[in-house]
Amino acid sequence: MKDLKKIHTDSAININRIAEMLKENDIPSMIKDRNAAGNIAGFGTVADSVELFVEKDHFDKAKEVLISFGH
Repeated sequence: MKDLKKIHTDSAININRIAEMLKENDIPSMIKDRNAAGNIAGFGTVADSVELFVEKDHFDKAKEVLISFGH
């Protein structure tokens, strides 16, 4: 993936569901889970700090999917 742009930050449950919806619409995405990274490193993070990224070329279409999810 190249030229990534953050599209949303939320809980792991919501981010995983949105990522699945993007996949169903042929939009590749990348999840950055600060919760998991914080747990491994031994410090806490904010609960809703999972980030979802898409390539800039897919950003507008991904936003439409996000809106249909209710965000």
